[in-house]
Amino acid sequence: MHGRGYVNNGDKMAATFIKKEFKKLGLKPFKKKYFQKFSFPINIQPGVLELKIDNSILIPGKDF
Repeated sequence: MHGRGYVNNGDKMAATFIKKEFKKLGLKPFKKKYFQKFSFPINIQPGVLELKIDNSILIPGKDF
């Protein structure tokens, strides 16, 4: 699920999966919802970001 990160909506996919598992187990939601909103800081890299391994260029947000 994309490492549960925000890239490619991995966080939402993981949350939806967990919600479905909770429902299957018969767990009741807290305050009518299974989801709890929260925020987290996102590191950004101004300028050009490049990572190479064995002369292969990796793409930020896709390969790492």
